[in-house]
Amino acid sequence: MNNYCSKSSAGVTLIELIVVIAIAGILSAIAVPSFISMIQRYRIQGEVSNFVGDVQYARAEAIKRGLPASLCVINTTAVTPACAATASTTVTTDWRTGWMVYTTDPADGTQDVLRIQRAWSGTDTFQSNTNIVSFSRDGFTTTVTGTTLVTFSARTVPVNLSAMKCVTLNKVGRQQTLTSGTTGCTS
Repeated sequence: MNNYCSKSSAGVTLIELIVVIAIAGILSAIAVPSFISMIQRYRIQGEVSNFVGDVQYARAEAIKRGLPASLCVINTTAVTPACAATASTTVTTDWRTGWMVYTTDPADGTQDVLRIQRAWSGTDTFQSNTNIVSFSRDGFTTTVTGTTLVTFSARTVPVNLSAMKCVTLNKVGRQQTLTSGTTGCTS
């Protein structure tokens, strides 16, 4: 009978470890940028979907109540919910600071705040050339004149053009979500 024991190796060599680390590094270098881009696209899609939902809600409330309804950029310094300023089509407004949906009674001008969307937590931008969108009791936008569209552009920071989304709104109150590179949604 032999009294010696055979030794078996229970570990990995330094070369095997270096090869595994190199392969993991290469795979993560390929996967991380795609993952970040995917996260940006889904984040922008969610933010834009919330806005489109509020546009549809404001229009539906205007029709249902028979009163004008509006969305406006929130005045972030006001104690109670209020619009940031009067309507302007000459200044680029960043809607990411939040907005509110409200109706206005034409008889006495009182406002009934229906919904508030707080500021986006990230650094994405959501810009338009207007800070208010209003709907008449028929559901038509009073903000849009003629064939001009109101366009809202959502962009990621840092910029990822494949994640960019735009929302256009026409005179009859129809909104359309566009992806980057399509007509009406360019950087």
